[in-house]
Amino acid sequence: MGSQTQSSQLPIVNFGNETMKPGTDTWQRACQVVREALEDHGGFLAIFDKVTPELDNSIYSAMAELFTLISDEAKKENTADKSFDGYVRELPHLPLFESLGIGSPFSMEGVHNYSRTIWPEGNDHFCESVNSYAKLVKELEDMVVRMVFESYGLEKQRCDSLLESMDHSLRSYRYREPEMGESNLGLIPHTDATFVWSNGRIRAGEHQVMMKTKKTRFSTGLISHVTKKIEPEEELVDDEHPRLYKSFDNFDYLPYIFTEEGMKFQGRARIDAYYRSRQTLADSL
Repeated sequence: MGSQTQSSQLPIVNFGNETMKPGTDTWQRACQVVREALEDHGGFLAIFDKVTPELDNSIYSAMAELFTLISDEAKKENTADKSFDGYVRELPHLPLFESLGIGSPFSMEGVHNYSRTIWPEGNDHFCESVNSYAKLVKELEDMVVRMVFESYGLEKQRCDSLLESMDHSLRSYRYREPEMGESNLGLIPHTDATFVWSNGRIRAGEHQVMMKTKKTRFSTGLISHVTKKIEPEEELVDDEHPRLYKSFDNFDYLPYIFTEEGMKFQGRARIDAYYRSRQTLADSL
């Protein structure tokens, strides 16, 4: 069925399996594995051979070059209106962490425009690596979302609507090695703000970063933002799964996550706190 389990109990799904095409038995079984993995563990390990070792090395060398060459002044100027774009560094409780977000990563023109803020003469290698990598990860993301919707028996049009509403940024993270006396905490335990439409059936897995080796660490992730109001799919609300969330504007919620109050909570507790804060604001008007 294109999957196996390793000792960590996280299922492994092989998306390069030639027999795994929509409508086939292999696809149907993999859809169930993906959905159950997200419900039970909050994630799974994906094998996706389209991201070749050469591209993998290329994107990480590009990111290492970016963090090395970007000036402090350019970092300060590299800001954006959206919560997950722009530059982040020197958080008091996370001194090892810094991050850069690249908006419009699927557009070569957009990536070139970004690169010129760092390299005025341009950097074709960087742009080609970022654009190629982002497109392939988006292809994998779309496939996973479609598999989950199909496994729940939801209409294809619902899935298309969700995918069309998404905005993305390619975010790169750098964690330096801790200095003498510093904690090796790279990123605090947290959950990401995703899958609210599942009415709590899919849980966001808690994760963190601990620096256990004496070398700089890089990672890269495609961040997805839903640009419309979010609410549970009606088919996923029943007597066994009563409605957990009200409709809310995701772009209003995202900045709240990074407020002092929002960072105190995770998962549903954070959304409940967000509701309370907006009700308090409405009552004061």
